[in-house]
Amino acid sequence: MNEKIDVVTIKPLYLARAQAATFLSISESMLDRLVQQGKVPKPRKLSAGRSA
Repeated sequence: MNEKIDVVTIKPLYLARAQAATFLSISESMLDRLVQQGKVPKPRKLSAGRSA
């Protein structure tokens, strides 16, 4: 019973709000609600005029 379980990891994805919602197959408003509830990470500021 000493089976090794592989953990799948992916590199961080930096998607715009609309792209993130599409990637998760949810609406943008649902994505906003999940951010407010703390269930998905808040957007990160990438540069002066860009967040993801």
